[in-house]
Amino acid sequence: MTNSTNICIPCGLCCDGTLIGFVKLDTNEIPPLKKVMDVEDENDINIFLQPCESFCKTCKIYSKRPKSCDNFKCQLLHSVENKQLKYGTSLKIIEEVKERKASIQQDLNQLQFELKSKSFYFQIVEAQKQLSKQGSELQLTKSEEILSTKIKVLDNLISTHFGISMN
Repeated sequence: MTNSTNICIPCGLCCDGTLIGFVKLDTNEIPPLKKVMDVEDENDINIFLQPCESFCKTCKIYSKRPKSCDNFKCQLLHSVENKQLKYGTSLKIIEEVKERKASIQQDLNQLQFELKSKSFYFQIVEAQKQLSKQGSELQLTKSEEILSTKIKVLDNLISTHFGISMN
């Protein structure tokens, strides 16, 4: 599989809650999507939270996915489509992001952070707030400093290659 349009299939970082915390829906998309996932109404704005319930290593509703999902193209995909980045190189970047994410998730579990969200994107936001609060009140532990650094490195990697920031 070397077709640049297939980069989304091995990636899935926008669908699994790594890059994006929620997806906004048009009103006409709500009835059919409510049949396959939870749709939330936040101040008359309909959304579904990431990770997407219809994503399990691949999109189970790809042909019926919301317009926002269909229209979304990260910077990495643009780079591959415009031949600024080779397909194989993009896969290495995706794998690096996934490895760094897994390492951070492991640290979050070990540090027993109380995180409310299922979305990695929002977990990082919550963790950064906790680290910031702890850092202003007390010294961070060595493990917390390492986690903070890992989050910054991952955010830089995502900002550089995907054009999205977790801050």
